[in-house]
Amino acid sequence: MITIVIPVFNSEKYLEQTLESIVKQTIFSDISVVLVNDGSTDNSLAICQTYADRFSNITVYTIENSGVSVARSYGLSKVKTAYVGFCDADDIIEATMYEKLLHDLQTYDVDIATTDMLYIDLDGKAIKKRPEQIIHLKNQKDCMVSFFTSGMMDNSLCNKLFKTEKCRDIHITNNLRIGEDMYFLFKVLQNSHSMLLNTTYTGYHYIFRQTSAMKSGFSDRFYDAVVVAQKMVDEVALEHQPLAQAKLVHEQCKLVHLMYTHQQTHQKEYRTLLQAIKRYPILKNKQLFDKNIFLSIMLMKIHPLLYAMVKKRKGSS
Repeated sequence: MITIVIPVFNSEKYLEQTLESIVKQTIFSDISVVLVNDGSTDNSLAICQTYADRFSNITVYTIENSGVSVARSYGLSKVKTAYVGFCDADDIIEATMYEKLLHDLQTYDVDIATTDMLYIDLDGKAIKKRPEQIIHLKNQKDCMVSFFTSGMMDNSLCNKLFKTEKCRDIHITNNLRIGEDMYFLFKVLQNSHSMLLNTTYTGYHYIFRQTSAMKSGFSDRFYDAVVVAQKMVDEVALEHQPLAQAKLVHEQCKLVHLMYTHQQTHQKEYRTLLQAIKRYPILKNKQLFDKNIFLSIMLMKIHPLLYAMVKKRKGSS
């Protein structure tokens, strides 16, 4: 009924706890697991094989190291079930997550069902970012509005369950280092017409690691999210372009925030981004943003230094 695709690369330290959370799913007998070993050089493959030997519904494939997007696409090509989910190899899933997602997807007859995520920081502190509510998006326009401009739909694939047919023809081979989930979700939404956002339940624990791309200092890879946002502007249907432009400006603001302490080595890029943000007619498009994002962009346009100070105090979002 459900297949969970898990790309695996050098994840030996955390892989067992992830797989244990999978095999403890309340509907595990209705789940198939596809583990894609992306050319790991540590003990990850052996751990995967141990679980495949223990459970007949776990299958392991090995490919040459190609990056998470290629590994995910390869795993997706092996899916034979009606529904598919994705999981990172170093996170934890609540035992009832897939049971609840399947219930929501079937009860509301939607293409995608999502639960909330719990973010676990480096100190072990758990952070829940979204208020508890249920939002039924009944057409593609509403899905796109929520994706591009709402803080209620996160970019992760791992707290969601999809109809496999909506993902089947998506093959992302360019190895984005940051933003690949956002782009994949965008492509799925282009094929979809309904979604249920249920944040009354938190099923997925996203655990920040010292090696996490978002926690290991600024580098050129952070430009990828803006590249993806621009790519979505170029590819989205004309009627949704203002929404995609709003998403691009938000990603530019987040990048400027990340660059703030690295201006000496990225002065040209920093100034270019600030100019692009300041040119954006935020007041004309106020209705495209939720309140917090609108205020963030306004503050960035008026006083970038103050914006950085406020973001540092509150934490990034």
